[in-house]
Amino acid sequence: MFRFRWLLAALGLLLALSLAGCGGSPPEQTASPQEQAKTNAEATNAVKQYLYENYGGNGDPKLATSWYSNITGVEVRVGTKATVAEVKTTLYPDAEGKAVARTIAGAVLTCDSCSKISTG
Repeated sequence: MFRFRWLLAALGLLLALSLAGCGGSPPEQTASPQEQAKTNAEATNAVKQYLYENYGGNGDPKLATSWYSNITGVEVRVGTKATVAEVKTTLYPDAEGKAVARTIAGAVLTCDSCSKISTG
C-alpha cells in the first residue's frame, strides 16, 4: 500500500483554501482534545459518506467508479486556519496512479456537505 504524499499535500492545501478561505498551514487546535477529536471524526465521516454515496455506488460495486475501491482510508483534521484531508490508497505512484490520485483529490474537493465543516 502506497501513500501519495503529494496528494496529501495538495489536498491539504486545496481544502485549506476552499474551507478556510486562505492559508496552507497545518491545522491548529484551539478546542479541547475531546472536542477536537469529535470535530475530526465528524469531518472524516462526512467525507467518507460523500465518497461512498457519490463515487462508491452507495455500496453497489456495479455503480462505483473504477477508482473507489483503491481508497483504503480517509482522515480529516480540522484546525482554525486549515483543514487537511488524508486519503490513503493502494495506487502505485506511476503516471496512471498519479492521474487517478488527482481524480480522487478532485472528488474530495467537490464535497458540498464538507463545506459545512467548521474550521474554528
